Order: sequence, then structure tokens, then C-alpha cells
Amino acid sequence: MVRDEKSLDAFRQVLKEDLQDPLYLTPEEVVGGWCDMFPALATSLPAPFPIFARDEEHVVTWGYPLLLSEGVRKLRSALDNLVRSETQLRLQSSSGHPDLKRNALSHREKYHNSIATTLENVFMNDYHRGLVDLFLLFHSGEVIRSLSLASKIEDPQHPSAGASAERREQVASVVADLLRRAALTAVDQLRQLAQVQITPALTPLLGIICQDQLLLVESRPPKNLTQLGGYLQARFRQNAEALHAANLRVLERLNDLVVRRPEVGSLLRIAGGSNLKLDRPEALLQPRLLDAIRSAGLAETLHLSAVQLDLLRELGLRLKTFELLSTLRRRILPMERQGTTLVLAGPSSATPIAKTTRPYDFTAPGVVDSAVRRFGLIYDLSNFTTVLEEMRKEGRMAEERALQFMYVFQNRLEAIRLRRRLTFEKFLGDGAFYTSRRALRVIAAACEIQNVYEQLRTIGFPFNHGIRIALNFGVYRLLPMLHPGLEAKRFEFFGHGIVELARLTTGKSTREVSDIAEFLVHSGYDPAEVDGFLAPLTAVRSSRHQKSLRRYAATLDAHGELINEGIVVALPFLEELELEFDIGDLTVAEIDNAEYLLFPIDPGLADTLYVGLRYLGVARLKGLPPQELAEAAVWTEMPSDTRSIPFRPPLIDCLRRLVVAHEDDDPVGHTRAQEIGESLIVITYVLEDGTRKWIFGEYRDADDVILHSLQVPIQTPEFSPGEPMEMWLFRNRFDLAQVYEGLRRESPGILVPLSTLRGRPGYLACFLVAPHRAIG
Repeated sequence: MVRDEKSLDAFRQVLKEDLQDPLYLTPEEVVGGWCDMFPALATSLPAPFPIFARDEEHVVTWGYPLLLSEGVRKLRSALDNLVRSETQLRLQSSSGHPDLKRNALSHREKYHNSIATTLENVFMNDYHRGLVDLFLLFHSGEVIRSLSLASKIEDPQHPSAGASAERREQVASVVADLLRRAALTAVDQLRQLAQVQITPALTPLLGIICQDQLLLVESRPPKNLTQLGGYLQARFRQNAEALHAANLRVLERLNDLVVRRPEVGSLLRIAGGSNLKLDRPEALLQPRLLDAIRSAGLAETLHLSAVQLDLLRELGLRLKTFELLSTLRRRILPMERQGTTLVLAGPSSATPIAKTTRPYDFTAPGVVDSAVRRFGLIYDLSNFTTVLEEMRKEGRMAEERALQFMYVFQNRLEAIRLRRRLTFEKFLGDGAFYTSRRALRVIAAACEIQNVYEQLRTIGFPFNHGIRIALNFGVYRLLPMLHPGLEAKRFEFFGHGIVELARLTTGKSTREVSDIAEFLVHSGYDPAEVDGFLAPLTAVRSSRHQKSLRRYAATLDAHGELINEGIVVALPFLEELELEFDIGDLTVAEIDNAEYLLFPIDPGLADTLYVGLRYLGVARLKGLPPQELAEAAVWTEMPSDTRSIPFRPPLIDCLRRLVVAHEDDDPVGHTRAQEIGESLIVITYVLEDGTRKWIFGEYRDADDVILHSLQVPIQTPEFSPGEPMEMWLFRNRFDLAQVYEGLRRESPGILVPLSTLRGRPGYLACFLVAPHRAIG
């Protein structure tokens, strides 16, 4: 709704495109003056927004996406039946056939019930988002479409343009009355729902449509008054030809007066606007001009009575309102689903639309799907509270210095957000949450945030314990946050996507061990006893094959728990990232005893940063199923020792292959196979809903049973064409073994005869240490 400059810019974008030569609105009103003229509409109409192409980058148009769902089509059918029956009733009114009237009454009831149910759904889910206004704009267009179809059944023996226009007005009047009654029914129904404490307000647009009805019979503003014969007669009891002729006479007198007294012309132009033109009768519909004529005492000279002035002023305001609303109505963009693709529905071609688009469906629960698919980024400053406490102890000067540094940090992050076109969603204590439609923007922002943090840390940034960043692509839910008046001030993200990002960001840290040790020593415990007590945890956190020499790094410990001190990337993010850039050969560099795939953020720029991707493995995250993760590292320049390899999609497989190849060349890698028990078995099969179930346990050949069997909630990856599942198990055997061992510490498992699982759809059983060794 029009409450900020961003919303006003969106309206300007649409109105300036469609009203380059407006008929009734002035240029000043087109670019924003209409808000002052119609304040009620300005606070209720939702702003149009960009509709992105399939690449999520280019804007196809601006407007309001509408899904042509089955429910919308049923509502359309109810309207068409109503309009058809009302038209037939009036065409054959002389026959007095009772069946026609019964048929019309029946369709009135069906239409009323259908529209009331829809409005109840829209009211309930509005939360001051302007959904009611959008529905009314859409439905008014549907009425015009339906009236056009009904005109084809006009009586060929009595063709009359006047009679046809009169019938359209009469049918539109019936629709308007039913629409008003349905709105009241919906409101009453909601008020009676004890579990829903809501009192929906009737939007001003409903009154405009039901009382004026111009939006129900005309698709565009008429170029002259003679085209509004039926409307002027029905609403103002005025003959269009007579009013047009009267305006011509007044205009002649006014132009003659301006020639004789130029100062009058200057005065009228100041009052009526610099673009005021007195060359067409419709100029007399400008309220500001009429007010100036009245104020200057020129009405009597021009033979304009007070009644005529009021009539012209009211008519002018209505036509301005109609021009504004009809323009916005044309930006309601019908869409259809073709398989999994969302397309703009059109008579000629279907334009694919971004899959993240959430079209309106006024007949569906919620109207707008609360689930959004977005790329998310969360950063978190490590030990933020500890640093704040240290600053407090040091005194006011230290606190002020920390505040100034934080101000600089936030300004640098805002510059990154603007450059990478991210959306700031909210602060999360000592971090923040951003979203975007593009993976490249998000990973570029993450790299720049880490780089900026390092720059500030080197010059004294007090929050210098590190920064953790997590990136994902997933489903988020939008929850309206209500104040006591039940107005949605904002919509908060919640659901699996935000939980996953939080878990990825707040992974374990090697610094946690030292922090615990410091706390215990300060509490009076003997340092030697503390070191001995924490030795097992220290060994796990700093195991030889996981230890990193870089300041910002992400690793997995021996139990599959994430240690995030850098940038962590979820698997779905990598899958989407691959679709956004054209990959030829891949650059590989060995850094810190690990191999990374490298690419520049901004190819061609001298100050570009280089992103390195490395496969981490399968992590155990609190409350979430095990999932594959990668690390993103940042370099200011390309390492000198690199090599190129051909790219064979998918990207995640390239990262997995690098890990396997590196371990095969690494003596330590060979010893890791000894960590996997030779009897550890993996069984998998497909459930009725198509999902794959995974069971791990220890196989005892003597009686063909699985000991300590546990169900492991693995997110099964998408395999490449022709890729056997055994290959994926082999690449991830160490991580999967760690996941199983972690689950075993929480549950002893159960004994299961393997014979009870054989024969299941998609059945496979093999030893994890060597997945090619299948068990029949």
C-alpha cells in the first residue's frame, strides 16, 4: 500500500508507462498527485511489483500475478451464468415467461454464495495487504468480459445501441447489488466465527464499484462525454449530447474571456496546472479549474450555475478515479501452470515466469502461498555478548568506540547489500538475515562480508572473535506479525529454511573449548585438571584430517558435527548456483591440504574476489536430517599453483570427486577406511510415497540379521544419468559412518532379520566400507 517512497515508485513505474497521454488525470497526478486527491485509495491499494523472467534476473513487467486456478474458473462460470440469465430475462421481458425469472433468481443465489465465500477467504487473509482491492479490480474486469460475451445474444430483430447500453447498465446494477450483499454476508460470517477475532473493514473501492458502476461496464476511460450516454443517464440523469454541447458553449466563452483578459488565463493555468488545455470540452472536468472559476467569480460570466459546477466537478473526480483504477486493473496478469512452469497466460504466446513468483489465487486458502523459495544468507559475529561485556568493564570510552566500529561495519554491509541487490529481512541479535532470488548475488555478498570483516578486524574492530556465514536455498514461510488492531505491519520468515540457516551458522567452534577452559580456570579449578577434563573434546575438535590453518574455515569433526568459522553452503544452494553461470573448465587449487574449485565473483574486474568451493561431507545438525555441505572460502587473488579440469555436471559431483581423489593420494586417507567397521551394512528401499528409506546396522552372517539397526534420515541426492547409488555411498562412506556412530550414542538400535526387508521396491543392501559388495 502507498505508505512509503518505494510503493510510490512502483505506482509511478506503472502509471507513467500506461498513461503517457492521460485523458483526465494530470501529469502531476500520474506521478503521485493522485495520492493526495484520493487518500483513501492511496492507503488501501497494493503497489504493483516486478514480475521476473525465468532467469530471476530480468523484469518482464510490473503488476499483480493472478493464477487461473480451478476455483477462479468456477467463480467465472457462476458470473457468466448470472450475466447470461439476466440478459435473456431483459431481452424477453415482454414474454413474461416464468422460467426465465426462476432461472435468473437461481443464478443470482449461486453467484451470491460463490462470491461471498471468496470474499470471506480474501477478508480473512487480507492483513491490510490490499487483497480485497485486488480482488475487486480483478472481478470488475471479469464483469466487463462477461457482459461482452452476453452481448452476442442480443435480439437481432431489435438492434439498438442505446438499448444494449441500457441493458448493460441494468445487468451491471444487479451484479453490483449482489457484490455488495455478498461482502456484507462475508463480513457477518467472519464476525460470527468465535475462533477468529477479526472485524474486516469494507474497502472504499467496494463503494466506488457498487455505487458508481463505471468499472463494471467500461474497460477504458471514454475519450469524450458522448460515449458515456448510458452512464450519465443512469447516474446523473443527464443527456450526454446535451452535456457535451453545454460544455462546448462554456468553453467558447472561457476562451473568449482569456483572449480579452490574459490575466484570467494566467490565473486559471496557475490554479489548474501548467498543462491545462482549453481546447476540448473535457477540460471542464478538472476539479482545480472549476474551483478556480468559482473562486474568481467567473461562473456567472460563463453561464455556469452552482449545480452545473458541482455536477462537472463530481463527474471529473469519478473519471479520474476510473482512469487510475482501470489502468491498475490492466496490470492484473493472468497466469497458468504448464507442468511445473508458471507462464503468463496470453492469446499468442506463454511467457515463462520465475518459479519464485507467488501468484494470487483468491479462491485458495491464504490467497497467496505463504511458502517462498529464496536464497538465504545469515551472518553471525562470534562471542558477541562476551565482547560487549568486556567493553562494559573497560568503561564508556570503550563502549563508544565499539559502537562507532559497529556503525562502520553496518554501513559497509549496507553498501554490499545494495550492490548485490539483496533484501534485508531482519536483524538476529548479533547477526542479520538477507534473501535474494539469485545464488550468485548471495555468495558474492557472503565473500564480500567476510572480506570487509577481515579489513576492519586488522584495524581494531573489537568484535574480532570471528564471523560465521551460512547460505542455503529453501522454502521459507511468511507469518504476518499483527498488532492489537490486527494489521500486519510486517511478515516474518519462519519454517525449515530459517531453522536450517540458523543451525548452519551456529555450528560448533574450536574456540568453544578454550572459552570453557577459561571459564573453569577463572572459577578456581586447577588448569592441569581442566586440560585433562577437556582433552577428549579438544582431540575431537582438532582431529588431524580436519584441522585448518586458515582463519576462516568450516569443517566437520569426527562425529559429523559442523564447526563453522567461515562460510557454509547447503547442497540445494550449489545445485541452483550451477544453473546461473556458464562453466567451461574448472580451476582447481590445493590449499591447506585440501582441493578447491575456484571462480571469480566479478570476472574482468581488477579487484574481484575469488571463491573456492570444497566438499565438507554429511553433517549432523540439531533437529534436522543429515545433509551434505560444502565450504566457500575467499581469496583476494588467484593462487599461483592451479590446474584446470573439464566440468562434468553436476557441480556437487565435481566437489565429491576431488575429495575422493585427494584421499586416494593421501596416506591418511587410506587409514580412514579402518575407521569403518567391516560389518557395517546399509539397506535402502523405496516407500509407497516415493521417498527412500535408509537403515544402517551391523550384519551378522551366521543368522542373516542386522544388529543395532537404526533408521538414518538421509536426504537422498539426485544421481547423474547412469550413476550407480553405490558410487555415492562410496564417496560419502566416512561421513555416513560418522552419522551412524553419532546416532548409536543416542540409541542402541534394534535387531532386524534381513529377510523381512528383501523384496521391497528399490531394495539394495551393501557393506559401507566397500559398497560394491552387495548382499543378496
